[in-house]
Amino acid sequence: MQTQQPSDDQTENCTTDFKEGVTQRGFPRVEFSDFYNERCSVQVSSLADTPAIWLGMDHPKAQILKDGNWKPVTLPEGAQLSGRMHLSHQQVKKLLPYLMAFVETGDLLRKATATRPKPQLVAEIKKTSKYAHQANFMRNSCTYTYPFACAIDSDGGGEYVVKGGIGGQYRLADVNLYVIAEGRKIRLK
Repeated sequence: MQTQQPSDDQTENCTTDFKEGVTQRGFPRVEFSDFYNERCSVQVSSLADTPAIWLGMDHPKAQILKDGNWKPVTLPEGAQLSGRMHLSHQQVKKLLPYLMAFVETGDLLRKATATRPKPQLVAEIKKTSKYAHQANFMRNSCTYTYPFACAIDSDGGGEYVVKGGIGGQYRLADVNLYVIAEGRKIRLK
């Protein structure tokens, strides 16, 4: 399964406000929205004997997949949904390498590396390309990174050798190629 390459702060346009505050009982809390604009938070737990946090959706929805669509479900009186994880300090510590691997590689199971990252080939669609509108879509999308990670691969003798991005493949004439190395974007000519 191919993973979407992660983006850095300069290329990702999926932004959410993180609001810091405290609960009514004075515990630190950070509120934010997830990818689907659901309200979420992380807050320090009130457990007395173990440092812990609560993390997850504030108001999860009960839904059922019916005829290919998600439909709301009415819960019986007194029923409650929980969309939050209660994580100990040790659990968060063990989870962090997976989250860092996702930040660095776009994959949970590739271990985050402490070594210098390898150079990455990326592409930007030229303003003169018939695919220029796709660049704007990727810039404004939370799903795609821009410039997008790519690879050069033959398409059996055709022109569409740049693989990646929302279109899946582009001609060399449609893109500018760059190498990202040590935080610098270097154009290839």
